[in-house]
Amino acid sequence: GMTDTTWRPDSDQDARKAVGYNARLQDDTPSIARDLDSGLFLADGGLWSTAEDLGRWLAQQLRSDDGLARGEGQVLAGTTLAEMHRPVYLIKPDWTEAQGLCWYGTRAGETVLIGHSGSLWGFQTNVSFSRSGKVGAVVLLNGIGNAAKLSRQLLDLLLPALAEEKDRAEVEVFQPVPDVFC
Repeated sequence: GMTDTTWRPDSDQDARKAVGYNARLQDDTPSIARDLDSGLFLADGGLWSTAEDLGRWLAQQLRSDDGLARGEGQVLAGTTLAEMHRPVYLIKPDWTEAQGLCWYGTRAGETVLIGHSGSLWGFQTNVSFSRSGKVGAVVLLNGIGNAAKLSRQLLDLLLPALAEEKDRAEVEVFQPVPDVFC
């Protein structure tokens, strides 16, 4: 279902992409970051996507199929996802940070978030989610900022609110805005 995600943006996608800005130390004038050569292959693969498609991808990470085999539209079985999300190596002895397979984990109290961050010239990103809370955040920044910290702050606000909403039959889902490339 990720119909607007690609390795090489076409002209329509290229026209919709966000503009990246360089970090500034003592100057408020933003300077546009270097543009990525669409033929350049980076360690991250240079994958381009939209907020909507990243939301679809995040929904797959939050899926729970109780160990059943892959279903329609699934790339990985739920058991495989759970194994990828499981922190394996403690980065800090107090288990506030850990590393898993492609993902890292952060823990504050009883709240564990699984995440992955990335950056390119002029852009910083983070995807974090709570498997137990079945909610996540996609943070896309085109300039300076701490995407992982913002993601954590958003989920720290959202998780308690969702816990209070458990008894409601339906929770309103907001569409991502704007629908641009990152």
